[in-house]
Amino acid sequence: AAADAGDAVEVWVVDGRPDYHLSGCSVLSTESETVPLVQAVEDGFTPCQICEPDLALADGILVYTPNPLDQPVVEPEPESIVAPEPEPEPEPVVEPEPVVAPEPEPVVEPEPVVEPEPEPEPASAQDSPAARTGLGSDVWVVDGRPRFHLSDCMMIKGREASPVSFEQAMEDGFLPCSLCEPNATRTS
Repeated sequence: AAADAGDAVEVWVVDGRPDYHLSGCSVLSTESETVPLVQAVEDGFTPCQICEPDLALADGILVYTPNPLDQPVVEPEPESIVAPEPEPEPEPVVEPEPVVAPEPEPVVEPEPVVEPEPEPEPASAQDSPAARTGLGSDVWVVDGRPRFHLSDCMMIKGREASPVSFEQAMEDGFLPCSLCEPNATRTS
């Protein structure tokens, strides 16, 4: 008859924990399940030291009611210990870009006004391009420009031009102007 009573009595167990308990024990969790007392003993479970199911069952008590004066010391189960979460690393402080005042715009001075040259007087036979391009005659160059010109060429009007000999202009690597053609008048 005692074995039949053990088969009818159910206790609570928690998978992975070695004890069996009465309903209402403070150690039980949501993962608890009921099993017959005989099976719990066969599976190697031992009576809980808090709810003491063997003593309570002997007295016919099936539900554990904790005594408010009892202050049981419950060791935390290994899986209930939660490691503290690591503190998040502080976000790097991004220094703002230094504010740099824009450089002042350079003062552009206006180009000097070039007075127009007076109209040339009618050319004489001596002033003709053919006469001016004779051997040793002068052609005109503008500093920084690659071509040489006749004195009345439109390309050098209003510019600072310097006279050089035809031979010197050729030696210095200047090319003849395609507008006034100082080379053509020389060979004719």
